[in-house]
Amino acid sequence: MVEAAREFVLALEDLMVRFQEEHRFAARNRKLTPLQFVVLKIVSSCRGVTMSGLATKLGVKPQTVTHIVDSLEQSGQLRRADSSEDRRRTILLLTPRGRRTIDSVHSDFVRRLESILSVAPESKLRAAAEAVRIAEKAYARDHPRGEA
Repeated sequence: MVEAAREFVLALEDLMVRFQEEHRFAARNRKLTPLQFVVLKIVSSCRGVTMSGLATKLGVKPQTVTHIVDSLEQSGQLRRADSSEDRRRTILLLTPRGRRTIDSVHSDFVRRLESILSVAPESKLRAAAEAVRIAEKAYARDHPRGEA
């Protein structure tokens, strides 16, 4: 069992690298740096994220985040807003353009994967999906979101 788990993890790591490459390519095609695209994804998935929260998630200094957010704000991808819970806090929000960028990349990505995976037998894809779900549930149990 340990050997099978190791083989699964190694295969998953290889796949994650490929996914990251696909996302970098998609970002460049939309005139974004990979880091700008990651910022859009974080803002999209972390409601009410602040500049300091974003810096923490990225593992960078706040000054780095300020530069990236400024450029995304200038290009109309996101905006700063006062928090409704604490007006002293500024949160980051996607603009409609930023939402379209995220949605476009996601739909392109899914379409490409569906095309690539169309040659695999359906039973194998279902088994792989189940294995990923099992791994995700086990990981979530041991590492709740934000504690990874």
